[in-house]
Amino acid sequence: MTASALRRGWCPGMLRPMPTGDGLLVRLHPRAGILSADQAGVIAEAASRYGNGLLDVTGRGNLQIRGVSDATHGPLAEALMNSGLTDGARSEGPFRLTLTSPFAGFDPHDATDALALAEGIEAACASVTGLAPKTCVAVDGGGLYPLDDVEADLRVVALGSTAALGIAVTHGTQWLGTLPMDGIPGAIRRILTRLSALQGDGDGEIRRLRDLPAPLWPDLVAGLPLGAVIAPPVRPAAPRAGSIPTGDGTTVLLALPYGRCQARTLAQAGHWSDRYGTGEIRLSPGRAIAIPQVADGDLRPLLDAAERLDLIGTHDDPRLSVSACPGAPACARGSTPTHADADAVAAGAGQLIAQGMSVHVSGCPKGCAHPGPAALTLVGSDGAYEVVLHGTARDKPAIRLTREAIVDRLRAADDATGLTALLSNPSSNPLLTPLLNPLLNPLPKSQP
Repeated sequence: MTASALRRGWCPGMLRPMPTGDGLLVRLHPRAGILSADQAGVIAEAASRYGNGLLDVTGRGNLQIRGVSDATHGPLAEALMNSGLTDGARSEGPFRLTLTSPFAGFDPHDATDALALAEGIEAACASVTGLAPKTCVAVDGGGLYPLDDVEADLRVVALGSTAALGIAVTHGTQWLGTLPMDGIPGAIRRILTRLSALQGDGDGEIRRLRDLPAPLWPDLVAGLPLGAVIAPPVRPAAPRAGSIPTGDGTTVLLALPYGRCQARTLAQAGHWSDRYGTGEIRLSPGRAIAIPQVADGDLRPLLDAAERLDLIGTHDDPRLSVSACPGAPACARGSTPTHADADAVAAGAGQLIAQGMSVHVSGCPKGCAHPGPAALTLVGSDGAYEVVLHGTARDKPAIRLTREAIVDRLRAADDATGLTALLSNPSSNPLLTPLLNPLLNPLPKSQP
């Protein structure tokens, strides 16, 4: 498969849907990932009437309506626009430039109002043209929901009256220096304007900031009043699900298994927010729905109702450690039913996941659901899976196994002490082979 075929595609929108295995996919980009309860109801109704009733929350807090047809796309777009949902004013580049925490604006631990800062960046950069559609600025208030794991071109992390500014490099973030908070929007505009010029002058190799050679970094930030280079303090990873105290109430973070739910689930989330919260819901980068500022007395009935709709409301559900793309038949490239297989793998690997193992189930080598490495990556291949240890969906597999064989070996390996650590660096530890035999013993070639 060629590199261009593996590239994770262009960005569909409301008016420019993308063909997939189950019809047209329409992606909505609500500003800051915020929907009113009424908008959630309109989307749910439109997805049921004009699509197949399935919705996805993406890793950038966007919302996808699946199963739309050429005939129903027009009425769908009209219904959404009538409720105030649009793709924004941009005619090119990213529909939404900034990404924030689902707690932005009411996180008591934030050093600044990240929601207001993101709005300032959006306004300052509205006229910048020529950016790649996936260009992203992560705006981190420094509080309860770090954005460290989010793929972004630029990172802003509030430190108090200043913020640390960093750019994406091949393996992580290069911190450039600090800036006063009120200087951040203008600095981001200058950097992205220069990036756009470099993209226009180049040969197509500079698509994102991570593609920028290190010698060009000084040109990118020339003239900016950068202060000392300060790496933001390390914080606990962002919560993926659970009840998180946020000031005057508790924000309930309800994860969607593998980012997927029925349309009626979104409508119900809107009802919950009206009844128990602030009348809005937030879509998180962790593929979850946040119900902000719920009173303590309302937590139990809300969590019980969410569980009945198969939403994940606790932080220890093994499915939270498994990433899975839509797979077959929803994706034309997918060769395996990834969501059903991910459920089986999550159940079989419960002990290993509790020890910290991450799993990625991908329907093809593109690896859309989890571009980075996982301890165990399973890549769909004609009904079975190529098994990759501590790598990505594009890396060389160790073996090819059926789903049933993988689950059997995961269950057999549950008591292997330190197996998670060994998976993270198998080639360096001579103890690996005997400990991994239950996991990696290949099937005969006649049994793919």
